[in-house]
Amino acid sequence: AVAKRQQSPTTPTRRPKGTHGEEAESPVKEKLPAKKEVLPWERTLKDELKRSSSSTSNLGTRMDWRRKFKDGQRFPTPPVAEATRAFYESLIEENPDSKIAIKYCVEYGVLPMEEHKKAYKKYKKLREKGSFSTAAMVKKALQRKYDKLGKDGQPRQR
Repeated sequence: AVAKRQQSPTTPTRRPKGTHGEEAESPVKEKLPAKKEVLPWERTLKDELKRSSSSTSNLGTRMDWRRKFKDGQRFPTPPVAEATRAFYESLIEENPDSKIAIKYCVEYGVLPMEEHKKAYKKYKKLREKGSFSTAAMVKKALQRKYDKLGKDGQPRQR
């Protein structure tokens, strides 16, 4: 009861685009080797120059957000509504010498520029001391332990 529509002799048959009399290409395409995706912070200056010189029409439209980063900033600034950002901002207000708050605020560029400069100075000092390096902290703890012990491995007599 379903009537088939018949084509009239004047109506041309439809073929896929790009095929004029030849057989249509098979829908299965050959797999190309996967290109390893290079993350923005893994690119070198040489790679960036190659990319920019090869696509000169793209220069005005493409923005490298890392140029807007502040000193010491490693990650994009999170939105104001993010809970982690609010926590660290309140922590640095309450305790300006907090190591974890300084690290977060500097690496994410959360603070205004004047406060960021002050925090960045503290961050550099803490980093030089090894406050953010677990290996340096363990080494210091072991050094203190061995300083308490005498040369023979026994605790010192006071």
